[in-house]
Amino acid sequence: MLLDLFLSLVAFLGHFSLCVWLFNRLHALPWRRIYIKWIGRAILGWGAGLLGVYGLRAAVLGVCVWQGITPDAAEIPWLIYPALCGLVATAAIPMWLIPKLFARIPDSLLANDTTLHDLAKELGQPLIGTGETSLFARIPGNQIFHLAVQHKVLRLPQLPPVLDGLTIAHLSDLHMTGKITREFYDAIVDRTNRLEPELVVITGDIAEKVMCLDWIVPVFSRLKAREGKYFILGNHEMKLPDVGLLRRLMEEAGFVDVGSRAMRVPLRDTEIMIAGSESPWFGTNPSLTPDPCPLTPPFRLLLSHSPDQLPWAKANNFDLMLAGHTHGGQIRLPCIGALISPSMFGFRYAGGLYFEEPTLLHVSRGLCGDHPIRLNCPPELPLLTLVRD
Repeated sequence: MLLDLFLSLVAFLGHFSLCVWLFNRLHALPWRRIYIKWIGRAILGWGAGLLGVYGLRAAVLGVCVWQGITPDAAEIPWLIYPALCGLVATAAIPMWLIPKLFARIPDSLLANDTTLHDLAKELGQPLIGTGETSLFARIPGNQIFHLAVQHKVLRLPQLPPVLDGLTIAHLSDLHMTGKITREFYDAIVDRTNRLEPELVVITGDIAEKVMCLDWIVPVFSRLKAREGKYFILGNHEMKLPDVGLLRRLMEEAGFVDVGSRAMRVPLRDTEIMIAGSESPWFGTNPSLTPDPCPLTPPFRLLLSHSPDQLPWAKANNFDLMLAGHTHGGQIRLPCIGALISPSMFGFRYAGGLYFEEPTLLHVSRGLCGDHPIRLNCPPELPLLTLVRD
């Protein structure tokens, strides 16, 4: 009996791992959002449906997955999928566990000063807009309005001396849908301005509803950055009928569009390269052949919506890459962390800091999401201070 229960548990873990693997990779594809939505629902339905079928069989026959199986040909089909799931679990558990055991915070992170702000309480209003927000906000522990302002000091030995102490506010995944009111975004701008960043960058998923485009200029034009404001788009802008309108509104708000571009930017008596990747949803990775900055500038910054572009960033010698898209998982389980992470790498770059020579990658948990729920994963407003030592 114990062996049957153990084998059933292994089969369940394999089934669960397979569903999560498919779901994560699906949301990293450049397909139309309507296809992603319905295929995602099909994966969830398939996952729950098979559990229901095997659960019903166990309840009716009083057996576990493996118990009572005989060589009878009619029983063999009941073994095929659990056996497959057992093989999946045998591979998936080490693939999940080993990175967890060997994961280390990069030496590049010298400090991380975090303060948590309950914006709904501070503003004296619920900030609940349309959709299911009112229902989700009642879930105990939901942190959708608990903003984590994080001041991270990052050591980059290759940073030019003239750029020592450069500050960058990294905003990502604002998801303007109307599910959360405009006051939330105004509060984000106010908090960002208090940090007095030299650069402000936004790494995609800004707005996805036409009704929220009227917010763009009033909200983002108030953002202040002494050395400039830059943005790219993400996958959720594919929901807009005219993405060009959003680009024009962001430019009207004082931002520079670096999507699929690489440009020289004057900064502190020197120049840096700022490039933008909206791949695989819009355009392509920016062309660096011929290199627009052959010997200078000595510092390369990549804005990418997805961390999936890290191999490309490494191959092109970017010093710092800023990304979002994964939302930190939105729901992080104790000791386990994120499971749902829309990336070809799964949860590997769900959120935080990663160093893979020669590129330092910062993945923001973002500020909102398509679904208004965050458990053990508050929205993040990071200020990055770059230092040489």
